[in-house]
Amino acid sequence: MVREIGEDIIDFLAQIEDFQKRLWEKKKFVLSTDYVITLDRIHQYTDKEFLAYTIKETLQNPKQIQEWEELGFGKIEKEEDLFFRRDTEYKKLPLDTKYFDSAFKYNLLERLTEHNNLDELLDGLLIKSENWQALNTILEKYKEQIQIIYIDPPFNTGKDFLYKDKFQDSTWLSLMDDRLYFVNALLKINGTFYLHLDENANYLGKMLLRDMNF
Repeated sequence: MVREIGEDIIDFLAQIEDFQKRLWEKKKFVLSTDYVITLDRIHQYTDKEFLAYTIKETLQNPKQIQEWEELGFGKIEKEEDLFFRRDTEYKKLPLDTKYFDSAFKYNLLERLTEHNNLDELLDGLLIKSENWQALNTILEKYKEQIQIIYIDPPFNTGKDFLYKDKFQDSTWLSLMDDRLYFVNALLKINGTFYLHLDENANYLGKMLLRDMNF
């Protein structure tokens, strides 16, 4: 009788765990996508009419101007302030589409991609997300294309900070094993992988890397 009750409890807990796993692995929606493109590239890849429109919109955008000043680009008040010198050489001022409405953003992207591939124009990708979901998002696109991967996971110190850092070893190993699967899938055959740990979990990391033939 006790054995049967125990088996029923274990089966029930397993169902809960499976349900939680399905919720966790369910694909999440992208909340927003923005682009940071420097003025010199907009100058290079669009026509004069659109560039003039961009300059006008930007100089009337206080949030973008404020960000440039906070980044140390100096006081930006008129078009001449956007140049290195008073000629046609624009500064590499980063225009961030999050400060503009959707009409401007999509108009900009359309102009930039008329004769160019957007991926080739961009120098990098920044994703703000839970890392497991983010890695799933880029897996197919960047499979075996990443040259360097550096990860800095929780050290499992036994103390929680702004993030959880108090796991059972088995839980920590399971979380890390899931992430290292993506490392293996994304890294080039001659790529380099760095795993940053301290004495709290260094030996566990070595076990995982050894098992994955890193």
